[in-house]
Amino acid sequence: MLVGGMMDYMAVILFGLDAVSVSNVKVWVLSLGFTLAFGSLFSKTWRVHQIMSNKTLTKKNLKDIHLFAIVFVLIAIDVGILTAWVVADRYSLSIAYFPGEASIRRFCAVVVVQVDEHDDDLVYKPQRNTCRSRYEAYWLATVYIYKGMLLLFGLFLAWTTRNVTVAALNDSKYIGMSVYNVVLVCVVAAPIGFLVGDEKFESSYVITSLFVVFSTTITICLIFVPKVIHSLTKLWYNPKGST
Repeated sequence: MLVGGMMDYMAVILFGLDAVSVSNVKVWVLSLGFTLAFGSLFSKTWRVHQIMSNKTLTKKNLKDIHLFAIVFVLIAIDVGILTAWVVADRYSLSIAYFPGEASIRRFCAVVVVQVDEHDDDLVYKPQRNTCRSRYEAYWLATVYIYKGMLLLFGLFLAWTTRNVTVAALNDSKYIGMSVYNVVLVCVVAAPIGFLVGDEKFESSYVITSLFVVFSTTITICLIFVPKVIHSLTKLWYNPKGST
């Protein structure tokens, strides 16, 4: 969970870079970071669901090794999709030019072009280096569909386990809240990212980064802060471990 969160934070930094060398890396880091973080929540929620649906005790409950196996399968699917993307449709450098001097400040570079060799007039052409693959939209659609199905199933599991009151599963409520948080942020952030577009890349980067940082931070706090508070409270009232 923490590893996935750290990878998501790292992806925010990588998405602010224009270098072609990090184009594939940032997609891998964000995708795998999401899978590690949400996959951990998904597997834990799945175990709670299995325990609560096993009323007759005819099924064996999932052990930790099974949870790791679930996350491993999800990561394997990610790796398969991303590897096919890199092999079949590699990223390449693309230079986008934008008209108008009013928007010069919003772009990373400005090309100065002389209109005529006999004329001193200069034309300022704002440009930005971007990395694109030919069928990027289709690959992104594949990733979004896969992640979307995972989010929907995770949302279903969180909803079915919302009333769990078993002491041994006291963190299930926070896991469910984390799932809701991730789903809500993804549903809101994805359309905004498409609507803003490339011409307002700074706004797009800021909005996307805020959503990623907010979602990751809230999720980490929901999972770990209650555990820290519980441990400190237990230590405060029972410092010597007496009963």
